[in-house]
Amino acid sequence: MSRFIESIKAQDRQIYLLDLHQERIDRTFFEKTGKRSFSLENILSNIEIPDFGKYKMRVVYDLRSSIKVELIPYQPAIAENFELMENSGIDYHLKYENRTIFSEMKQASKAQEIIILKGNKITDSSYSNIIFFDGSQWFTPKTYLLNGVQRQRLIAQNKITEADISLRHILDFSHFKLINAMNDLEEAVPYPIDKIINFPN
Repeated sequence: MSRFIESIKAQDRQIYLLDLHQERIDRTFFEKTGKRSFSLENILSNIEIPDFGKYKMRVVYDLRSSIKVELIPYQPAIAENFELMENSGIDYHLKYENRTIFSEMKQASKAQEIIILKGNKITDSSYSNIIFFDGSQWFTPKTYLLNGVQRQRLIAQNKITEADISLRHILDFSHFKLINAMNDLEEAVPYPIDKIINFPN
């Protein structure tokens, strides 16, 4: 049976974006079973969160509501470089625990991290949504692989804007960031566009 995962930010005893994580679990259950899911709030209420520090709450579950929760001290990953890689067949609209396809693509890459293209359209990195800066605004691709919770929040707050971003648009931007549940707009590291080793000239 497939297993799914939620990575939830917990910092200084506060849990972040719980409603959006719950909505994603609900959508997964409804798509796969047509049934209701479990209450994430009830599950996490039994987890002791330290008073200080940033942690990843790693929730792994299946469609029988078998659930495992780990609390892991969080350190952000900083990539040295990125490579654009095409994979027109990839589908990750549900957050599966099995991420073999991403591991295989990274192993085949000449860079530390990848930015995935589908039909010449920018999607995501291997573990995050991506946003691009044009000098005045932040934009995120409409052609995402996974509609991440941080992405949803920032769009709702009008801090980032959805756009069609294809390979030829890359040079319209000066910087990009990787955002996910653990890293919001302010926390995410800004990378200059030339960190992409094969960006088009």
